Amino acid sequence: MTPPVVLTIAGSDPIGGAGMQADLRTFAAFGVHGATALTAVTAQTTEAVNAFWPVEPAQLQAQLDGILGDLDVVAVKTGLLPSAGLVDVVTSYASQGRLPNLVVDPVLVNRTGKPFVQISTIEAYQRLLPFAVLATPNRFEADLIDLALPQLSVVTNRGHDVVSDGSELRAEHIETSNTRGTGDTFSAGVTARLAHGDSLDEALAKAKAWVTLSIAGAVDWQLGAGPSPIDQMHWEQPG
Repeated sequence: MTPPVVLTIAGSDPIGGAGMQADLRTFAAFGVHGATALTAVTAQTTEAVNAFWPVEPAQLQAQLDGILGDLDVVAVKTGLLPSAGLVDVVTSYASQGRLPNLVVDPVLVNRTGKPFVQISTIEAYQRLLPFAVLATPNRFEADLIDLALPQLSVVTNRGHDVVSDGSELRAEHIETSNTRGTGDTFSAGVTARLAHGDSLDEALAKAKAWVTLSIAGAVDWQLGAGPSPIDQMHWEQPG
C-alpha cells in the first residue's frame, strides 16, 4: 500500500539529532513517506548551534513547487524558518490551501531562551499561524508570539505539555540530559498521525507516548559532548 506523504519544511542538523533529520526518522517510524524542503544549512555540535545560513525565499519556493506539484502531500510541519521572507513563502502556500494539516513548530530561541531571529520573523509568524491546526512552541517561544487564535490548538512545554484547552499531556518523568530533538520528534509525530487520519487529540496522545519511549531508549547514549539525540526508532527499550 502506498504510504501517506508528509512534508517537513525545516533546517538541516549535521549532528542528526534535530531538524529535518529528526523529522525524517520520526516519519519513518510512524510509517509515512517524508519529503523535505530545506530552509537553512547549519553548523552544529551536540552542545551548540555555531552558525546557520538561510536559503533564499526563491529557493524555498522552487523546492515547494517541485514537491507539491509531484507528490500528494497530506500533512505538513514547519521547523526552522529563519527569516521573515521564508515564513511569508510558507504562508503564501498555506493560504492557497496547499499545506494541509499544517503543524507549526516555531524555532525562535536558543536553549537559554534568547531569540536568534529578527523581530520581523517573529511578526511574520502572526501571518502564518491562522493557517495551522497546531502550534508547538516551547515556553520561551510562546511568550514571543500571539497564539490567541480560535481555530489554533497550542501545545506548550511548561514542565508537562499543556494544551490550549487546559488539558495536559502527562508522562512519567525520565531523568536524563539526552533530549536533543524532542520537540521536533513530537511535532513530527503529530503530523505523521494526522496523515494517517487520526484526530488531533489522538495524534497528540500518540506522539507524546512515542517521545516518552524515545527518551527512555536513549538514556545511556553518549553521542557527543552535549545532550544526545533520542531513540526515535525505538532500537533500545527498557525491559
